[in-house]
Amino acid sequence: GHTCLTALRGERLGSREHRINDSKGCGGVMRVAPIALVDDLDIEAAFDLACDAAALTHTHPTGWLAAGAFVWMRVRIREGAAIDEAVRDALG
Repeated sequence: GHTCLTALRGERLGSREHRINDSKGCGGVMRVAPIALVDDLDIEAAFDLACDAAALTHTHPTGWLAAGAFVWMRVRIREGAAIDEAVRDALG
């Protein structure tokens, strides 16, 4: 998407600490889905990695937090949680 391409063309990538835009679009969330499939990551590490990966291009906190929450829910579902339980857990 436009936000991803613009961010990648910039002088510096974004991070949770270094905002390069106010984007909270879906590009960051779409990119992180495979993180939930990595066996060597505990749920907190998966959340942090997803937040960091999304923040490379989408630096509004809502943008990268949504990516972390998405991966948190996917990990919980992979562990056997029902969707509604995974959502409540991620919101907590």
